[in-house]
Amino acid sequence: MKKSLNLLFISFTAGLISAAFLFFIATLVMHHGTLVINAEFKQQLYKLMVWGGIWAILLVIPKPKGVLIRGSILGIIVILFNFIILFPAKGYGLFGIHAPLQIVLMNIVFNYLWGVIAALIQSAAKLKS
Repeated sequence: MKKSLNLLFISFTAGLISAAFLFFIATLVMHHGTLVINAEFKQQLYKLMVWGGIWAILLVIPKPKGVLIRGSILGIIVILFNFIILFPAKGYGLFGIHAPLQIVLMNIVFNYLWGVIAALIQSAAKLKS
């Protein structure tokens, strides 16, 4: 039981860290190297970190064994969730058919990278524990 809870905590934390890292990178890129940490930035960061942690709990599922494969599958699950559930709810249509291309591409790139980075962090942390 303790090992399972430890793995859940590691996975959740990996998702938090991965989401925070990518949010800072995306913000720096979008604002050309300037980073303004105001209330809106913090709210968006915390929201993404919590969702990143929640989604990363799926990393606990034991199969497949390869860390890059698990991370890729996790990223693709989040991308599909956004395309099928979130985008239509926001008025972007199924698979973002009415969304600006930048939003669709950012969804694909950042969620895929998030999944892979979260899996790598989780794998590294599991080795140390």
